[in-house]
Amino acid sequence: MKSVIKGEELYNYLEENVKLISDTVKTTIGPRGSNVIVSTMNMPPFITNDGVTIADAIASSDGVSNTILILIKEAALKTNNDVGDGTTTTIVLLESIFLNGLKEIKNGYNPLKLKQEIDESVKKVIDLLDKESMIASDKNLMNLASISANDTEIGKLITEFYLKLKKSKNIKIMESDTLEDHTEKLLGYFIDSNLASPYFLKNKENITINNPNLLIFEKCINDLEELAIYINDAINKNTSLLIMADSFSDQVINEILAINDSDIPKIVLINNFEYGTNKFAIIDDLQALIGVNNNYGTLKKVILDKNNITFIGNNSNILNRKINELKEEIKNETIEYELDLLKNRLSKLENNYGIIYVGGNTTLERRERKMRFDDALSAIYSASDGILMGGGIPYLKISDELNITTSADKIIKKALYSPFKQILENNAINSPEIYKYIKDNDFNVVYNVKNNTFETREETSVIDSKKVLVEALINASSIAGMLLTTTHLIINEEKKFTNSFNEFSEL
Repeated sequence: MKSVIKGEELYNYLEENVKLISDTVKTTIGPRGSNVIVSTMNMPPFITNDGVTIADAIASSDGVSNTILILIKEAALKTNNDVGDGTTTTIVLLESIFLNGLKEIKNGYNPLKLKQEIDESVKKVIDLLDKESMIASDKNLMNLASISANDTEIGKLITEFYLKLKKSKNIKIMESDTLEDHTEKLLGYFIDSNLASPYFLKNKENITINNPNLLIFEKCINDLEELAIYINDAINKNTSLLIMADSFSDQVINEILAINDSDIPKIVLINNFEYGTNKFAIIDDLQALIGVNNNYGTLKKVILDKNNITFIGNNSNILNRKINELKEEIKNETIEYELDLLKNRLSKLENNYGIIYVGGNTTLERRERKMRFDDALSAIYSASDGILMGGGIPYLKISDELNITTSADKIIKKALYSPFKQILENNAINSPEIYKYIKDNDFNVVYNVKNNTFETREETSVIDSKKVLVEALINASSIAGMLLTTTHLIINEEKKFTNSFNEFSEL
């Protein structure tokens, strides 16, 4: 059975659910934002002020509402996936754009024309944000991380570790078994632990294999005969052999496991699940580590565990040459995705890789603190694109400067004011008075809610990543625009056929 929702009924549903998410999430924005208790079927209840976690947990038993909620949440989830922060800002912007856009449509404005104008207005804002951005200093990074985590100590720990690893983006955040936070710089080239079978670990936490040979195939291995010459050579020379391929058949895996009758496996099978550029990048880097220009050579050491496989190569001219090649490619690369890939490869080959272990008294505390660490690290990563003053000030300044030529400009102008307003509301502060002071100072000061002080651009610790502000606005306006141009919603209600089937069976 299909239900079609349209007209005023649809608008009411959209408005109700946009407000539902926003009213729940926006109370968390800013340093004085509140917490929310989240309870799901799969885990115990926990307390958080992480916007994306809260938004993702909101659901409804009503099919129509739940469909709309999923669409709204997409904006927050995309911002989080793209930059790891700014989810609450996204929701605040989305609510303002949608509700004010809906007023225009109810007054007769064409929805498609309005969406087009909103897209054009957002482009103007992004251009202005680009002009306002600055290069982040080390101090800026620490302030940014501290704000994202809402914790100075977390910000300091993450920033210092990030700088120690030469601004590597190969940092993992993991829960610790202890009360204290600590970091670990790891040596070697890491990939995810894609062992063809967990039994290669021999029921151990990790296994270290010294001086193994590494054999790389750029295909699937379905027959042991393809490996026979290499396996026999390893057995005869009493050496270990690592074999990497796209995948292995069950038969090959079982036959290899039968060969490994000691505590240290003689033969280890590793899946290379990557594809395209990533796949060949791993192969290229591993060739450099074994110091050869083909797919068979010797490593100094390999460490297997349930999370990672660590390859430690031998210093060689080939490895050094590869490192220098990557440095040159980084200088000339302009595509952001490719640049990130090259930097990650370089940091791995130069051993700039580490883990931050997050401590806490309870599982719930560690989980909540890990979210803070994740946000802080994401904020640092995103700062490579430039930083801006925080507290909603860049939006506020552009809102004041924005020339109103269309209805959409008016809508975006109001939306840009909303994060600043909400941050102050969460601290029970009268925003018009604060706004007047900031405007009188040409938007070169920020109001520090924590300290209850005004701070200049040069001295403030209240900053934001430009990338976060840009992505939040893009994703908010995109989802709001789609909702505003939606005229019908179709719900397919599943029909149970059991009774009907039984009736026919009896005939």
